This record gives sequence, C-alpha cells and structure tokens, in this order.
Amino acid sequence: MFGPKSDLERLKKWDWDKVSESPEWRAEQLAFHYFFNVLMCTTDQNGWTMTGCHFSQRGLNTLLVVKAEHEGTPLVAFQTEQFPTGCVRSFCRRYLDQRVEWRKDKFAKT
Repeated sequence: MFGPKSDLERLKKWDWDKVSESPEWRAEQLAFHYFFNVLMCTTDQNGWTMTGCHFSQRGLNTLLVVKAEHEGTPLVAFQTEQFPTGCVRSFCRRYLDQRVEWRKDKFAKT
C-alpha cells in the first residue's frame, strides 16, 4: 500500500521518544526550524532579505545554495556537507556567527 495512511503506519513503528532524546536530532530540528521558518522568511531585517535556496547532489556530498539581497545587492552563499541536514546546520552556525562568505550573484535577475 502507498499513501498517507500507509506512511503514517510505517512511521509509528519508530521509537520517537528514543529518537527525540538524541542531542544530534534535536540540534537538526532546531537548525531546520531556524533555517526554514526564520531565515528563509526574513524580509528586510537590517537590510537583509533572503530570496531563496536550493540543494543539489555533488557526488557523495550535498551543496546548499542560499540567495539573499543586502541593501539591494543580490548575493549568494554556498555550503557543502555530506548530507542536507549538515548543510543546514553548518549554514545556520556560520550565519549566527556572522561568518557566511557572501558573493555577488552574477546570475541574479536584475
């Protein structure tokens, strides 16, 4: 069987209490929330507007591309890790530490 009910039944077999106790899992969930529900929804905070992101596979690694505008200038930043979750966590860490290396986005539509 395929569909939402079947998917939910499969997921119920996981021991979610055990999974959610893992500090690694909790850090990933917090990073996901911050990245997708805070950063990607940022519009004009201190001159910054996040305009999008995408993931792509690069061999055995994942590339995260984040696009933004700062005071009207289109910028792009890159983060590579083994898994998409690692990309999100690393990007959030760098963003919060103000260590993201932004480059002018030469492919931005102007």
